[in-house]
Amino acid sequence: ASASPELRDDSHTQTEESLGAGWLPRIAFAALLSVPVLAAWALRVSADPLSVRDFRVGVSLVATIALGALLFAVQRVLSSRLEQSLREVKKSNEELSLAREALQHQATHDCMTGSMNRSAIVEALDRELSRSARSETRVAVLLIDLDHFKDINDRFGHQAGDVAIIAACTRMQDCVRSHDLLGRYGGEEFLVVIPESDFDTAMQIAERIRKHVAAEPIRWQSNEITVTATIGIALSRVNDTPEQLLRRADLALYEGKNVSRDTVKVAVGDQA
Repeated sequence: ASASPELRDDSHTQTEESLGAGWLPRIAFAALLSVPVLAAWALRVSADPLSVRDFRVGVSLVATIALGALLFAVQRVLSSRLEQSLREVKKSNEELSLAREALQHQATHDCMTGSMNRSAIVEALDRELSRSARSETRVAVLLIDLDHFKDINDRFGHQAGDVAIIAACTRMQDCVRSHDLLGRYGGEEFLVVIPESDFDTAMQIAERIRKHVAAEPIRWQSNEITVTATIGIALSRVNDTPEQLLRRADLALYEGKNVSRDTVKVAVGDQA
């Protein structure tokens, strides 16, 4: 198959540029070599009349000036091409950096809610636990589950369920502090990591989230969907791993689900 006109044009342009880039240094080199030749021709001792020698000197001066102008033009062209190449390299680097950031964001964030995904939020929890061990502070986790979410999908459809998840996540994000971390833990479950926390701080944030999620129905087409959340809280202990901390939060969440839902429960031993 023949190449497209665009490809042929690009190839032709690149060929012209490469030929020009090759000939310019050759012309400049030839010009430099011609200077001593002209000087020798103009100043050679001979029996020629003075007028002939003066003519040679004049021609040599004109030629030298012309060659200087040529070298200056070559230098300008090469400088211009160098600047263009540097701009293209800078643009390529910026595009590469943006692409890398986009890939990193896709790898660490949930595509539906925009919050951190499960692996990213658990890795963040691991980092915060390491930091808290060095600073002798505590990390609190809130394991949040949207109540009766299967009923929402069954009554209104999965698209309505997606809208409910996104709206609930947005409301949760409004309730946490700038340095707290929120991630989608799976399905209708979310995980909040609260660095440098204590029982009171964790309870305040958890209650704020619970109330804000249920504050008003989520509108879907002509329907109003009521969403509530049950939250399990656990606070880190010495030498806790993410798995141990999340296990205690999960047990607290399970207790809240069994008791009443739309509530906040604290892991055994973590109460004030």
